[in-house]
Amino acid sequence: MPGTDSLAKEIVRRFQQVVAERLAASGGALHGDAALVISYLRIAAKILDGCGPPTEHEVAQLESAASRWARDRVPIDIILHALHDGSRTAYKFVASRSTIVTRADCAVIGARTAELLELMTTTVSMAYVRECRVVAGEHRSAVDTFTHALLDGRATTAMARSCGLPITDRYHLLALSIPAPSTTVDDSVDHRVASRRVIARIRSGLVGNGGRAVLSVLNNCGGTILIPTPALHPDQLEPLVEAVAEAAGAVVTAVHREVAVDSIPEMVHTLHDMVDVADRLAEVLSAPPKTRLYEFDQLAAEYQLTRPGTVRESLARRLDPLMDYPLLLRTLTVFLLSDQNRQRAARKLFVHPNTIDHRLKRIAVVTGLDAARADGQWALRAALVARTFPLPPSPTTETGGAGEHNHHRTATPW
Repeated sequence: MPGTDSLAKEIVRRFQQVVAERLAASGGALHGDAALVISYLRIAAKILDGCGPPTEHEVAQLESAASRWARDRVPIDIILHALHDGSRTAYKFVASRSTIVTRADCAVIGARTAELLELMTTTVSMAYVRECRVVAGEHRSAVDTFTHALLDGRATTAMARSCGLPITDRYHLLALSIPAPSTTVDDSVDHRVASRRVIARIRSGLVGNGGRAVLSVLNNCGGTILIPTPALHPDQLEPLVEAVAEAAGAVVTAVHREVAVDSIPEMVHTLHDMVDVADRLAEVLSAPPKTRLYEFDQLAAEYQLTRPGTVRESLARRLDPLMDYPLLLRTLTVFLLSDQNRQRAARKLFVHPNTIDHRLKRIAVVTGLDAARADGQWALRAALVARTFPLPPSPTTETGGAGEHNHHRTATPW
């Protein structure tokens, strides 16, 4: 094809013009790629002249260029726009040297032009997307390595630089629980695939609400989120957790504390224990499902009351006398959850307030703790929280006494 070299220069010039107009600081990824343009013209000439498909080597050149553009972060819309512009130029070049005299000739050259565009855009787009996935995977791997290193207390500056993130002095640390859905919308969908989709949506929501500085380790049960304190104001944490719940399509429980970077490994375990306490309390106290973000101080007392040991067992066993009176236990629970308001508790239980008074007096007789007094209320509430977790068998059970009776006494009352 005579004139190909001059046409290549023209297409290169037009490529540069397209990039200059649509990308102020393009970095030169599309500039001066004359060898690629010559190959592009050979492909265009073959297709437009009806000489068959391009060779594997010519297609590989396009794929290689698309991969390079992806790594150089040249926007795909600029590339496709430049390819279409080049196709128009090549079409005019070939058409000006062709003999087109009938409508059928026009239809043929039009069909071949569409074939050219389909080949070019498909080849370049697939190679571009494939390379983007590789780059994203490499970045995700580096970010995951850095995140796990922070959680384990072994993060280094080199790890941070590998993913383009700094190590800051303080972080927002959040522990999350995400309950699995009770039913699957489509049983034909693999659960692992569905889980990966949910995690991808959650990560997308985190980036949308907290930016790319948000670090996370997630699975289908929950996970951990780390955010440098300068990157996010505390007021933005609640919307971030709501975004996680929306992406997961579930009720999320989260506990947050701002910590020094050196305290992350120790505190992350504590926060996850707190999440477990919050979920158990919500379950046993029949609280309505609701996404909640707790601050560390809000659950500190409950967390301490549920730590294993003789103190927790002693507190929890103060409710043993009520195990044979489920109605009294239910009344006590509702009364304490109603801020010790007898009228409110009576409405929830559909009884008269005087009935609440009568039952509270019976509770005082059975347990020795008066729910009408401040000290009795504190002791009963602490016992309810402590009994959230199952107790070990009582000494009576271990020695084989009154098996059925003791089974009820040692089981979780709710």
